[in-house]
Amino acid sequence: AMELRSQLLGGSFDQPHALNKASWLDLLHDFGKAYHHGIWREDSVQINDDMLNIFASCLILERYAPELLVVNMQDSDIGHSNFTSYCNNMHKADYALGKLWSAIQENDRLRDDTVLIVLPEFGRNAGHNSVIDAYGRYAVDHTGDDVSKQSFCLIAGPPHIVHQGQTAQMDGEVIDVLPTIAHLLGFEDKIQPLNLPGKVLYEAFV
Repeated sequence: AMELRSQLLGGSFDQPHALNKASWLDLLHDFGKAYHHGIWREDSVQINDDMLNIFASCLILERYAPELLVVNMQDSDIGHSNFTSYCNNMHKADYALGKLWSAIQENDRLRDDTVLIVLPEFGRNAGHNSVIDAYGRYAVDHTGDDVSKQSFCLIAGPPHIVHQGQTAQMDGEVIDVLPTIAHLLGFEDKIQPLNLPGKVLYEAFV
């Protein structure tokens, strides 16, 4: 990763657009204030860590409108041991992503210039493992069977950038996300000399 960053930045590790300490503290203050008064309090939903991440992301988007924002949602990784919690956290992830998309659509700076890409790292095995949760449901792993190698990718954006309402069977992989982002942000030519694996998911774009 350091080598890639060095080549992309030409050896310069300066971050001219990085937030200074005061900006971070200001952002954390707003986050704490919102958390104290209730996050998405119009909805009776028990908040998990993934939802907190998305809520913080909404604050960052609203305040800074960054060129790129990467959000990791980890709570669904409980699928190995508790299938019920896995399903609950998947529902919450879906709910939070809806909130994120709404925040993008309600922002005049972001609405017509933002692409949202959502995908898991991998799928799940076709069969369950031997772990049973309190509701009698078996957990699931991802140990490399054919089904665990299959996944979905959601790409949403304005109609002049992303095809609308399209469902496609793409021959894509997780490693295609990096070149796709590079294509969208206009630095595809800078990563080509690195001979990285993956390709641009052109099928999704106008």
